[in-house]
Amino acid sequence: MWLFKRIIYLCIILAAILIAYNRKKSLPANLSALKTLLVIVFFNETLAIIFAYTFKQTSLLYALFGPVQVFLISFVYKKTFVSRKTIIATNLLMYACLIVMLVTAIINKAWMQVNSEGNTLKSIYIVLLCLLLFTDWLRFPTTFNIMKEPMFWVNMGFFFFFAINVFFWIGYDFLAEENSAILKKLEPIQYFSNLFLYGNILYAFILQKKEVKRLEYETGPV
Repeated sequence: MWLFKRIIYLCIILAAILIAYNRKKSLPANLSALKTLLVIVFFNETLAIIFAYTFKQTSLLYALFGPVQVFLISFVYKKTFVSRKTIIATNLLMYACLIVMLVTAIINKAWMQVNSEGNTLKSIYIVLLCLLLFTDWLRFPTTFNIMKEPMFWVNMGFFFFFAINVFFWIGYDFLAEENSAILKKLEPIQYFSNLFLYGNILYAFILQKKEVKRLEYETGPV
């Protein structure tokens, strides 16, 4: 069942990648970076399945993936923000987050076990990026329907996923030591958050593809 669940959301990620590559020349910078992130996620999660069965350990993979994830998600948001001040603040927050993640990874020996402190900080940071983007949209409203904006759905996916993960990682160490049965019960929620995130990203690329086709119909090939 564990493997089957992994394969389901890997298929969703792969579908998003294929759609993104089908229109890679017409992708804006933020979605192009998101496409790169999805490719890395796909290979990381595939390797995680192999490592889980072969070495019974995936901590090293996620310890290496964490900083890459923070950097690429930050880039996605920096290419979406309108306010220059918000972009500068994002740069400062990103470097601070990466430094703290590195320190906690060394202290907690993240290559051997879960770095819950680093994952908590990463989740808080990305939730903050989501809130900053909502604020940016309120300050600089668009004339377009926000529901048809691909980044709206990407942002909703990231917000939902990492908001749930904040609470998961805050209590992870305590629950792992005192009541691991509760962690098992929380797994369906975390799994659903994965489906929601990657489903939203898939939908975002579908919206982008529809928009490009509309422009091609009206003005010629993009």
